[in-house]
Amino acid sequence: HVKVLVNLASRSVSTAVLEPRNLDPVLAILRALSRDSRISRFSVVGFLLSDQRVFYRQGGAAGIDFPALGKALKSLELGTVDYERLIQERGREWFLAGLLKAEVEAEDRPDALVIVGPRVFMREDIPSRDLRDLGPLGYPVFYLKCGPIRIPDPYDAIGRLIGIFRGRVYRIMSPAEIGYATRDAVDRVLRSIVPRAAPAGS
Repeated sequence: HVKVLVNLASRSVSTAVLEPRNLDPVLAILRALSRDSRISRFSVVGFLLSDQRVFYRQGGAAGIDFPALGKALKSLELGTVDYERLIQERGREWFLAGLLKAEVEAEDRPDALVIVGPRVFMREDIPSRDLRDLGPLGYPVFYLKCGPIRIPDPYDAIGRLIGIFRGRVYRIMSPAEIGYATRDAVDRVLRSIVPRAAPAGS
């Protein structure tokens, strides 16, 4: 069971424009994950960091419902933010931390958490105290991010957050890297499941 958090937004949190160069790599990663027969169940959460909202949820299912995801995305009124969120200082930072905390604490405990999306540039500090208090999750966390620069980015907000859980980051720049990243992530998930499933004392 893999839970996928998908940020379908621009690399800059200052714009809500959804460009093909940002969307296409994200969708390609999702398709690669959906084709891996070793994953039997998907939960999907689609969100827009620029608009501070979750716009799509899919409960545990045998595959990713791409038509439903696309329909939900097309129905959005982009660039709009609730007034309460708009007046909140550092709203995007709190939204991102709150979303990750809520999904980690949700009852549908997965075998892995995968975050997919473009690199998110954010210079401000992300609230992380509550996340640190969650302790070890007991399952691996991965961040498959698309971006034109290969070197580590200290201002990647999502990368900084999953570092709390010692998550693994894949920087994807080409179709070949999509295949490697998704296969390697699933390999690691399977290796992590075996020790947890082993009888006590074995």
